[in-house]
Amino acid sequence: AKPVVYYEKGSFSGRVAYNYRGEYMTNGGGASSGGANWADARGQVDVSASYRLNDNFRLTFEGVNLTREINSFYRTNEGRLYSSYQDDRRLYFGVAATF
Repeated sequence: AKPVVYYEKGSFSGRVAYNYRGEYMTNGGGASSGGANWADARGQVDVSASYRLNDNFRLTFEGVNLTREINSFYRTNEGRLYSSYQDDRRLYFGVAATF
């Protein structure tokens, strides 16, 4: 599921999206490796916006993973966690020019 809200009026445009991926198998594993490896479900919120200054210049902003979701990986079941990390949120500011 990927719900997106978009707004545009005059020189301003903005977008908010929620990206979700359910649990999935990363490899089949086997009896000798202790079972299959899984990635836990996760979701994140991303935003973007822009403001048109004139016909040639536009200010831009993008925010990725604003909720700082945790990535968890486990073997066979959630009780056998083998890796977990948290991606930082990333913010980008820019100026776009068209000539």
